[in-house]
Formats: sequence, structure tokens, C-alpha cells
Amino acid sequence: MKSVKLLHGNGISPAVSQSLREALFKAVGLSKEAGGIFSFDPNVRLKLWPIQTTRAVNDHAFRRADIVLSSMEDMELLYDIMDPVETAERLKGIGVEIVVIKLGGEGCYVSTEGESFKVPGFEVDVVDTTGSGDAFDGASIVGDLESWSLRETAALANAVGALTATGHGAVAPIPRCTEAIRLMESEMM
Repeated sequence: MKSVKLLHGNGISPAVSQSLREALFKAVGLSKEAGGIFSFDPNVRLKLWPIQTTRAVNDHAFRRADIVLSSMEDMELLYDIMDPVETAERLKGIGVEIVVIKLGGEGCYVSTEGESFKVPGFEVDVVDTTGSGDAFDGASIVGDLESWSLRETAALANAVGALTATGHGAVAPIPRCTEAIRLMESEMM
């Protein structure tokens, strides 16, 4: 854990069991002690646990997170907030440095202390959105680790999420980075 540059977690692991919850937060502590970044996606699944527990664990994770990647739907479930700007302000208010709110086909909203902006999504023929949010998260992590700008990272994440929605299932349609970059470049022409 001491060599991890960025640790990503989501709300499903801690929902599975107390031991997974403890393992996640132990890993977060070790990673952050060594200077690592913690990114978190609440990925709310109310079938796994009650809303009060979901809220409490997510609040704890948000207070530890440097980056939060959340869908607007998850923030609505957790806090009854339906506005990305309000959501970002709430999360920044508890110490999150970078807030990225996924807006599905509309793209995403990114907010830090220094800047806030929306990055539009990409028009694709949607087949199945399963895994698109997780693919978005993975692309965001790649952009962060590659030291891309926030705008470039958000565009890459939008492209990967969109392309993932063009096939069936959570894994098979995830594109290679070159495919996502091609989509990004085609939109800029």
C-alpha cells in the first residue's frame, strides 16, 4: 500500500460485509499515510444495505476522499440533492478536492476550489449502460495518473463511458484508450 499512487474504492465493497468495509478503510489509511490519493464512487446499491448505513459509510468515505466520482442519481439517493453544483459544494465543504458528477449522456460536471465546469458527453447508440460508470471511473484514474488536465480527463472518462454503453455487458464493450481518444478527436473536428 505504501507504493500506491491512487487507490480507488466504491460503495459496493463496504456494503458486502463489515470485514470488507474495514479492509477498505485500512487500505485507505495506509495509502494516504504514504501520500497516496483516494478516489471514491458511492455506487449506491440499496438492495445491499439500509439507506442510513449507506449514508454513514459514504459520509466517512467522502471525508477521506481526495476525489469523488459520483452519479447524480447516487447523490439524489443519499442526500436528496438533484443539482450537480449543490452536490459539488456539499462535497468540497467536507474536504473533497476534486468532485466529478456523472450526468450520463449529458457528460459530467467537474468542480475544485479553483474551477468548475461541465464537459459534454458523446452521442452514441446506447445498447446497455451496465458498467459505463465504472469504466468512466477507470478512465478518470488513468487521466489522473497520466497527469492530464481535469478537462482532458473528464473528456476521456466521458468517451470511455459512452463507448462502454454501445455493447452488452459490463466488461466486453470497454474500449481501449486509443478508441476513446479517436472519439474525442472526432468530436473536436
